Amino acid sequence: TTGPLNEEGTVLYRVSGIGLSTDLQATDNSRDRVAVAPSLTWRPTAETSLTLLSLYQRDTTRGSPMNYLPAAGTALWNPNGRLPTDVYLGEPEWDRWNRTVYAIGYLLEHAATDWLTLRNSYRYLHNDLDLRAVYRRALAADYRTLTRSTFTAVEAADLQTVDTNGEIRFTTGPATHTVLLGTDYRWLQGSTLRGA
Repeated sequence: TTGPLNEEGTVLYRVSGIGLSTDLQATDNSRDRVAVAPSLTWRPTAETSLTLLSLYQRDTTRGSPMNYLPAAGTALWNPNGRLPTDVYLGEPEWDRWNRTVYAIGYLLEHAATDWLTLRNSYRYLHNDLDLRAVYRRALAADYRTLTRSTFTAVEAADLQTVDTNGEIRFTTGPATHTVLLGTDYRWLQGSTLRGA
């Protein structure tokens, strides 16, 4: 949903979101997602706008993206036949891939002249991940016995980005030019705990 918040149309809002629950290709695997991204734009003049942005997203997955099927029985020949495309080689009651993301930021733009536009943007993002998986290792010479391993990861990360630029437009004879000059800065800090 989107629209103006005042009669002048100088304050605008937008809210977008999604909610889904779906079964995945592998048996006993599913994914749920909830996300909402509200934003607010203020245009005090025709030349200036400021947009505040935010995001919240939660993914809950039963199963694991680490469901690697062996080549023998899928892409290659196997004397025991082909593996079904929906086979899951992990442990659906234990495996999971859960992620939570939230972010805030802004976009600022100002048309200083008819040939110069200045922009500045900032975003802070936080990401949490909780992953547990049993995954395949090697297929034995009998083409039937599969060795498996476990993998766990708990991760947290914080990311900040700042971008500042100026767009210059000019012509020289029959040619029209657009030059973009600027700088950006990115800062990332995270922690990861992994196990097998």
